[in-house]
Amino acid sequence: SGVNIPDATMADWVGRCGVALEPLVSRLHELLHISKKLNLNNKDRAKPQYSQLIKYANYHGRQLEGANLDNALSTIKQGKVKTTGLPKDKLINYNRESINKSPKPLQWHELFEVAISQSSTDSKKRSSYPAFSKNLIREVQEALKDTRAGSIRCIEQLFNDFPQPNAQRILGWVRHLLNDKSINQESIAKYVGCIGRDWLMLTMDEDIDTWGSEEYETIYEQIIQSKVKNGRKNPVIKKDANFIDELAGQDKLSYLNKLKDTQKFTYGRLRTFHDYQRDCYDAPYVYFPWGNNRQVVKANIISPRIYQAMKAFINSSNLEREQKRLCLVILSLAYRSGLRINELIGIKVSDIADIYVSNDDLIVEDPKIWLRPNHYRRLKSSSASRVIPLGCLLKQDEMRLFIELYHCQKRLKRTYLFSQGSGRQPLPSTFFSNMMKIIWDRLLGEHDFTFHSFRHTAISYLALALRKSPLVSVMTDYELEQCNAISKSIIGY
Repeated sequence: SGVNIPDATMADWVGRCGVALEPLVSRLHELLHISKKLNLNNKDRAKPQYSQLIKYANYHGRQLEGANLDNALSTIKQGKVKTTGLPKDKLINYNRESINKSPKPLQWHELFEVAISQSSTDSKKRSSYPAFSKNLIREVQEALKDTRAGSIRCIEQLFNDFPQPNAQRILGWVRHLLNDKSINQESIAKYVGCIGRDWLMLTMDEDIDTWGSEEYETIYEQIIQSKVKNGRKNPVIKKDANFIDELAGQDKLSYLNKLKDTQKFTYGRLRTFHDYQRDCYDAPYVYFPWGNNRQVVKANIISPRIYQAMKAFINSSNLEREQKRLCLVILSLAYRSGLRINELIGIKVSDIADIYVSNDDLIVEDPKIWLRPNHYRRLKSSSASRVIPLGCLLKQDEMRLFIELYHCQKRLKRTYLFSQGSGRQPLPSTFFSNMMKIIWDRLLGEHDFTFHSFRHTAISYLALALRKSPLVSVMTDYELEQCNAISKSIIGY
């Protein structure tokens, strides 16, 4: 202890240990291969889970000489990654959709219109989010130990003490549930305990009043995923399970306590919570694809036919030339890269690289966007900070418009790429969501696309392009040359 060992000496020791342990490793491999019993969590060892069999087969298969296993497919087969294909009707009609030939022209002012909600009239000053030591959910559950009338008084007091938008909504929902005398207070405590902490954490400091369907869907999906109790997912927030037991006066978990940490139970609570938000806060419609105690992944791909129709609709609108260019660049970036609304909003001119003239007067135009957190762009995680190579993703006409917009905003000394006037603030989120919704509504009529559909589209296109699949020519508008460029830029070959 406390003795410094040179790196070379340590490396020599590790090497010698490796050689000494080699016979043991070889023997373990032999035993694993001949073992008739698998070390599974499944109670019935004679009937191991399919995902566990895939896991073992994948591991041992990779030890074979010349093995060429698809790691992504193996991961999906094990259930570690949720995936799905297009529904049958969408697949049959893909790239053959019916497009309205005479849609109502797009007007610039429509992109900024915001539906007025009840919460927008609230004059209460929003204060900073309270410290976690003052746990709002614990306060609510403590209040629910009182009589119904006493609980209502306590919740109304908390409603005044916590003016944050996310807290107001969860407290309002609890107050709404208390009005229904058929629901006992213990059940209400379970309901709010099921989704309350996750909701407050994931929506901290967010401007929920301006949210569209995509933002709600993203948050709800994360809450649903936090309930997977199979070792692959960890809860978003560590729950205090003992407190719920204390509330009910039980030593062991009741059926309702066990149920509250399942996806099916969470799914139902989220639906009722969102129904309340739609009634009282004018929240948008949200598609709930989950049920039957499991997560069902929704697939939505915007076909090249729809994308080209969207571009033509913008070009034929009554917008000014600069306005059309801005809308077209937003559309192409969302379609090709799958960037989220907040990520698009926060793109600064300074985030864009590799557009310049060299000392030898050589024009370099291979743009890349460096996504990093800023005031208007909160990334989901540290891994969400990344570089987007636009040079390989955009088509020539899309690239030309992007470079034009970049030079224009840089010349006007605007901070944000998608901004007007002084450029110190980006366009509001409603601009992005309104633009896509209006275009889809007028071109397609009835549809279930949201801004999140661009992410489904981009990742599906990239998966096909990187594998140089024959389906590229059927499902995308990429050609072989561009697939090669994408593959070389992203994975190096």
